Amino acid sequence: MKFFKSFLNFFTKENDPLAEYENNQIKVKESLTNLLFQHSKAVEKQGLILDENEQLALDLEDSIKASDDDLSLALIEKLELNKEELQFLDEQLIGLSTTISELKETKKDIDSSKGRYSDLLSIHESKKVALQAKKEMLGQLNELNESRASLNSSSYLTKLKDEIHKANAQISLIEDETNSSNKLQALRKKRLKNEHLNKLNILKQRVQTNSTVVVK
Repeated sequence: MKFFKSFLNFFTKENDPLAEYENNQIKVKESLTNLLFQHSKAVEKQGLILDENEQLALDLEDSIKASDDDLSLALIEKLELNKEELQFLDEQLIGLSTTISELKETKKDIDSSKGRYSDLLSIHESKKVALQAKKEMLGQLNELNESRASLNSSSYLTKLKDEIHKANAQISLIEDETNSSNKLQALRKKRLKNEHLNKLNILKQRVQTNSTVVVK
């Protein structure tokens, strides 16, 4: 019974290493998802800025033709700001792409090694359970040997013999009391029978003398 309890504890114990392994696997997946989302948003913003630059270029051309210097300067400034932001986005996308690539490889390694790790962990845990069961079994054998030694000890045997003698003495006493009671009952029965015989003899004598039979 203790072995099965230990075996069940293997599946119910807290801080299971395999559970922690799977938890880390989930965290890596969540991080990768977040990075992919950031990369997608950066690409989207990059596309919007490029589209805006095309429109700003057309606006700048028209403003120059219209000799609107103030508008032309504002458009040039906006194009310069967009150029700086595009450079920043390019650097951000390169960093995100590198990190995503590395994280994908990490996730791939974790996924591929999970089975081996699980099997190895299961083997070691099984060995641990088996050793615990063996330890408990040896403890039970030691208890059994101690009980056996106690039964075979001279003091225990002497005590057991004394108890047997005491029981025999009690039985003998009961038998003596029973025999005395039986003898007393037999004596009383014999006395009553003699009384009845005496009365019968008296009755016989009266019959022989033709006397009236009176039972007293």
